[in-house]
Amino acid sequence: MLRLGGRSWQMALQLCKMVAPVVRQKTHMAPSWRWSRAQALAVVAHPTLRCGSPLLRCTLHTSSTLHKRRKDPQEEEFNEIIQNYRQELRKTPRPAVYLSLAGLVPVVAAPLTMSFGGHYYPEMAFLQLAAANCLLSFYGGIRWGISVPESSSLRPDALNLGLGVMLPFMAWMSLLLSDNISAATITIIGGLLIGVFGGVGLLPPFPFWLSFLRAACFLVIFCSIMFTLWLSVVYPEKSLKDQSPK
Repeated sequence: MLRLGGRSWQMALQLCKMVAPVVRQKTHMAPSWRWSRAQALAVVAHPTLRCGSPLLRCTLHTSSTLHKRRKDPQEEEFNEIIQNYRQELRKTPRPAVYLSLAGLVPVVAAPLTMSFGGHYYPEMAFLQLAAANCLLSFYGGIRWGISVPESSSLRPDALNLGLGVMLPFMAWMSLLLSDNISAATITIIGGLLIGVFGGVGLLPPFPFWLSFLRAACFLVIFCSIMFTLWLSVVYPEKSLKDQSPK
């Protein structure tokens, strides 16, 4: 640290003025050289000065631009992917969203009603399975419907149409096993997994909004059915016929 005498402040001010061109190249703003004696001495003593004094309203920043933070290429790529997904989701037709939510109401209403009632009702569990099987059959019909247009990326080949037929067949099997809630749950969850992930890597993908909507519906159905299965173990079983007035 350099210490100057009381009569050397003029020399310190002259040195600071000589450094001014270098400071202008390193900084984004030109400093204002209205300095007092004490401030000139402080600049000589400290090469980097941040002033709060009203006489010197500037901040000298001499760090190189090479030390500034660089953006991570992987982070930029990730942000770009997220932005593309958001743009694709905005293309989702609103009627498709509303109808999907309406189709999930019977599936979600059954376990919520049983949880509030404190009993497991086999009739309501069957209604839930029936609603989920209808959605599973609909997902199978989607492949047939998209394969019909000549301009579609999905071709009516054996794999594509076979997956479309397998889903209604598994829904029918789930209804046959409805007396055993565990077997019916395993069957319908297997059908939903085939409907969501079947043909991945072998067939052209659906539009992004349709794939996202189908995956979201599968997640809701899966959680609702597993909740019903848990209620069948925890709550006592009771039939709705026992509550009907005689």
